[in-house]
Amino acid sequence: MDRNRVTSIVLVTLFFMMPLSLFQSTSGLGLSDNDYSYLTQQIEEKYSYVKSIVVTTNGDLTYEYYSSIHDSASLFDWYSVAKSIASILVGIAIDQGYISSVNVKMMDYFNQSEIENWDPLKADITIKHLLQMQSGFEWGGFASAPFSSLFASSNWTYYLLERDMREPPGTSFDYDDGASHLLMAIVSEASGMSTQDFADQYLFDPLEIDYTWDESPEGVFAGFYRLVMSTPHMARIGAMLLDEGVWEGDQIISSEYISEAIYTHYAPEFPTDYTSWNWDDRKEVFTHYGYQWWVIPDTFQYPIYTAFGAFGQYLALIPDEDAVVSITAQASTFFFVDIFANEIFPVLNNTYSSTNDSDSDQVAYTFLSIIGGILVLPKLKGRIINQNDIL
Repeated sequence: MDRNRVTSIVLVTLFFMMPLSLFQSTSGLGLSDNDYSYLTQQIEEKYSYVKSIVVTTNGDLTYEYYSSIHDSASLFDWYSVAKSIASILVGIAIDQGYISSVNVKMMDYFNQSEIENWDPLKADITIKHLLQMQSGFEWGGFASAPFSSLFASSNWTYYLLERDMREPPGTSFDYDDGASHLLMAIVSEASGMSTQDFADQYLFDPLEIDYTWDESPEGVFAGFYRLVMSTPHMARIGAMLLDEGVWEGDQIISSEYISEAIYTHYAPEFPTDYTSWNWDDRKEVFTHYGYQWWVIPDTFQYPIYTAFGAFGQYLALIPDEDAVVSITAQASTFFFVDIFANEIFPVLNNTYSSTNDSDSDQVAYTFLSIIGGILVLPKLKGRIINQNDIL
């Protein structure tokens, strides 16, 4: 048999024996299945409390991880991520003309005569103060919020309006769950719609999102918690925001509000006696705040804009990577920095160092690099090794 023919047969045989993982690509960024297999391995080894992670890049779903008892249809309580969704609904209400601007006074939507504990400072509170957690209401931050008495009341909205004023609005930041609920009540009062009807018409139905959201006794979505949906559906909201508020050609929320609410931010001025649940390990990271969104401007190589819920729920926007990372967990520790710095960013940038690449994968890749320019295999055209190597 002709020596050249024998050589070609051997090369073709070796080609088909190579690991299939070399020819798989899962992302518009050129990330391979090996990249995400590495990420899965790291999650399973280091973050056993993580229930799910969904990553989208360039608007496309590129990675999903679920613990053994969960899948893409599993529903999760996103805790305070609900606050960030409440902010989106406020922005939509402004876009639709129900609210003229964030500078409108809160009391334009409520009856002063029904508030027994009236303080003139309450007349100065604007929607923007509520969005930025600077209303001046007494609440108690993370640690001592009066949830039991709130939940026992027959009307959460007016219970929250009855609170004492700690200081004039705009003085300092206080993490105020009540402010988020008042924002939802304002959306309902301004639009003349229930919060469910409003949210369905303008947000959840257009994005085809299935969800549940607990209501207060007066029928207002609890703006600060108990929003339940799947991780891919939450990531869908993030992808819409990254695409300047557009979803499948429809403008869901204006890019102007997104820019003002999420990308424009300030460094909160905390009261000198500010104490909170596990705040010490967060304050060096969550240094800036928008409209119910946390902003992390310089901890990582790129800024991250994130909705954050208790026990490790995150909807993180990374515009510089055109990426959304949606995470659910049941964590007792603050793992945000570790998982983004050590796992997610290295995979997005393809800069991680994996000790799990097999010798056969390395040999196969070297072999293909050598013969790629001389071996002609017409039937294999289009198999992707990486973004730039096509046989």
